[in-house]
Amino acid sequence: AIALFAAPCVETDDRPDSDKAWLPTFAAHEAEFNRLVEMCREDSHMTRIAYNYLQSETAMTWPRPEAEWGINPERWQRYNDLFTELKLSNGLIHFYPSTVWFVVSGKGMEAGGSGKGYAYLTEPPKTTQKSLDNFVFKDPAVDGHFSYRPIKDNWYLFVAKY
Repeated sequence: AIALFAAPCVETDDRPDSDKAWLPTFAAHEAEFNRLVEMCREDSHMTRIAYNYLQSETAMTWPRPEAEWGINPERWQRYNDLFTELKLSNGLIHFYPSTVWFVVSGKGMEAGGSGKGYAYLTEPPKTTQKSLDNFVFKDPAVDGHFSYRPIKDNWYLFVAKY
């Protein structure tokens, strides 16, 4: 399991990890977010792309030889340039074909970790929240390990816990 998250804050808060702070970023950079989704579709075999780590369906160990990266260095740099522009500190997680998480803040990559960011979903989630700033996972067996707040069309904010 992969994990990432931000500390909770209130909706009226302008802290960098609040929903309110992230919505204008999406509005101003929707084209760049859409470009990342297109790139993920083109690189559908890649499951995790970050500044310093690549994971594909067949290669999870890191580091590994460049020939086994799954994308070339120029393509990886294009991802990283967009991550920098969009302030995606933890890159992306691609659950082909239906979901891409663009991780803004995260803590931990194993059990006990959590994350928050933007999500592109081809199908709407079963439930959504009005805010994720104070969202608490009460029972992962019932609530699952992630929750979404709608932004626009197929776009959401997400919070995940592992």
